[in-house]
Amino acid sequence: LEHRRSDGDETNGDTYVIAKVPKRAIHADEVYSELDTTLEKLKRNYVDLLLLHWPSDVILADTLPEVWQSMEECLKAGKCKALGVCNFNQAALTGLLKICTIPPVVNQVERHPFLPQFDLVDFCSRNNILIQAHTPLGHGSHELLQHPTITQIANDSGMSPAQVLLRWNLQQGILVVTKCTQKFHARQILDLLSPNSKVLSPNQMKALDNLENGTRFVAPPFMYGTSGFCWGEQMPRGGK
Repeated sequence: LEHRRSDGDETNGDTYVIAKVPKRAIHADEVYSELDTTLEKLKRNYVDLLLLHWPSDVILADTLPEVWQSMEECLKAGKCKALGVCNFNQAALTGLLKICTIPPVVNQVERHPFLPQFDLVDFCSRNNILIQAHTPLGHGSHELLQHPTITQIANDSGMSPAQVLLRWNLQQGILVVTKCTQKFHARQILDLLSPNSKVLSPNQMKALDNLENGTRFVAPPFMYGTSGFCWGEQMPRGGK
């Protein structure tokens, strides 16, 4: 980002900056403060997308309307170009859509063949909300990347297991965000965006769809309980 700012232009077409309102920000003044701090650290005047990171604390504090309105004010002030949420289930989204003036354009959720969340994808599609998949590689879990079905499809298609997982999301119209620290892996990801990129067959897509087992690799305890925003009443074994 420092290099791309050298000409004073924040509008580079190949750079898309996302910031998040953290879980601890449950009042309007905290939202403004958190975003201003982020912009100062990034040395930017705005971010492309501002996301509300978790539904839990603002719903429990009954401050979701206040927090979302403050995010709308940030957009109107030019400090962000669009608004979205993270980790919202259908119930949480329904509540937000009832009280917002500017609806979210993105819901960033964990998504991979073990956790396809088809019902949530359908709900978001009907409400003009894009799904962006976080943790699409399961934090590099061998359970996911070395699953026999995934490795077989990788061998048959000439892709790596990671490419298979990302391609599965992309072919279903899902945006993906993944961490990458090595140039080789970055090249593999960029290759998927090429016009000549390899694709998965309908049978391969179906085989991946059939791997659904509800596994979450991001499962914090505060997202379990009886509140409407929760993913379930009990935290799964191994969740964190």
